[in-house]
Amino acid sequence: DGLTVASRTSSFAFKGKEVSVPEIAEKLKVNHVVEGSVRKAGNRVRITAQLIDVGSDRHIWSETYDRELADVFAIQDEISQRIVEALKIALGADTANAMTEAGHPTENLAAYELYLQGRYFWQRRGGDNIRKAIELFIEAIELAPDFARAWSSLAAAYITLPVYADAAEAESYKRAEAAALRALEFDDSLAEAYAVLGDLARTDFLWEEAEDFYLAAIEREPKDATARLWYGEFLTLVGRFEDGLAESERAYRLDPLSPGANANLAGNYFILGRDAETLRHAAIAWDLGQPFGKMFEGQVYFRRGDYPKAKEAFAAFTDAIGAPGALLDGLIGVKTDPSSRAEFIVFLDNLAVQPEPEVMLETNIVLGRFDQAFAVANERFDDFRGNAWIVMWQPDTPAFRRDPRFIELADRLGLLGYWRKGNWPDFCEPRGADVVCR
Repeated sequence: DGLTVASRTSSFAFKGKEVSVPEIAEKLKVNHVVEGSVRKAGNRVRITAQLIDVGSDRHIWSETYDRELADVFAIQDEISQRIVEALKIALGADTANAMTEAGHPTENLAAYELYLQGRYFWQRRGGDNIRKAIELFIEAIELAPDFARAWSSLAAAYITLPVYADAAEAESYKRAEAAALRALEFDDSLAEAYAVLGDLARTDFLWEEAEDFYLAAIEREPKDATARLWYGEFLTLVGRFEDGLAESERAYRLDPLSPGANANLAGNYFILGRDAETLRHAAIAWDLGQPFGKMFEGQVYFRRGDYPKAKEAFAAFTDAIGAPGALLDGLIGVKTDPSSRAEFIVFLDNLAVQPEPEVMLETNIVLGRFDQAFAVANERFDDFRGNAWIVMWQPDTPAFRRDPRFIELADRLGLLGYWRKGNWPDFCEPRGADVVCR
């Protein structure tokens, strides 16, 4: 308690780069940095590690370890303990309780290495990367069937796969659930496994059950960035934007160079009308390889009426995800030349291949065609999953939420019952027996 440690994902973003320690510390928002190297020859490994006080630019502690590779977990424990002791001295801490040593995730070194490689690919996202991660996690599990964290990571990979690849949701979700439950059989303290179950409940519109899983994840591992990130997504989805922003900011503090954390923050800030912060985090997300950064950038410029910049950002987004950009171009065309509206609507209503339902829903909402928007929502209801319903909260179309059919849709989604239990969204409130949204 009292120490915030930047996540491995953010820290390793600097690996192999010529970046100074002060620059790293500033980006990670930390006062101390551990750096070192690992060299391997046969079955022997040499690890050098040093702890640096950024403020004084001095080494608090340094050490070199020559060990047999089989001792790698013992080396990790030894280095960790030495750093804790050095920090106690550096920070002037009183004699504190001994560091609680976490159990080794597995004693199988080969499985552990496969797991770390899988985490690397999963964190990078993208369809090919996630599929590679799945292969590596499965290999790790084959070597160590009781490796709980490999099971939970496999679950996380399966649940994110349909977002980034053309993968069947039903099959991916089934495998994610099986892997998450298997992980909890071996270790019921893993936040990631509970967070996966929360996401699965969310896709079935089981809002209370989903929230219970997210809170269980955070209770068990309060500093798990993924649990915070996904809970923030959930809160935004149900309309609790300020709460969602708070969780997204916690995820960001834990993992400041996470593509997902920055993209989530950009989305939160956009809905709340905080454009400068939206653009800042959207740019970071994009630079880290998260395509949705460009989408949020485009939305800001679209809202401002800067359509050339919006078109440029949307083009980069659709190119990155391999999606056609005709609808976005058409919307921008309508804004720049209102006389093209009728022609674009004819094009929209006669598409040979229907885009994703959330795309059609959002397009009709932006055009103010609420009859068509609600028709899409009701006719293609079973096709909506995950975060697709976030388009209901478009900040620039309050007239859509004031339509009585919006509450009917919220009721069908199960949101109305969830809201009435004290979980009211930022844009809606109870008035007697009615609910009024803005």
